[in-house]
Amino acid sequence: MMEAMQGMQACMARVDRSALKRLQEQAERAQGEIRSLCRVGNEAGAQTQAMGLARQMASDPNLKMMQACLAQLPQLPMVQAMLPTSKLGVDEPSQGDQPRSICERLK
Repeated sequence: MMEAMQGMQACMARVDRSALKRLQEQAERAQGEIRSLCRVGNEAGAQTQAMGLARQMASDPNLKMMQACLAQLPQLPMVQAMLPTSKLGVDEPSQGDQPRSICERLK
């Protein structure tokens, strides 16, 4: 585990921290907007906005590099919580047969 942590730290040194901070801030703002859409009953709009932002973030090279770095560690909830997309709830697994809506995930 210690070797994995050292490898992950060396990998993360190549990630643009300011770009990740901007993504984090963007995800936090989007989460507020999405929650507002949910409060007024616009679940379709909330879902569309969340998925659009998630696609945009998933294509970001710094986020891809961060994910590759984190992949060197075991799949721990605290590691997954470090990803900016975790703020949106779009990468949360569904429970049972029905996927949960974005509004249910953000409650």
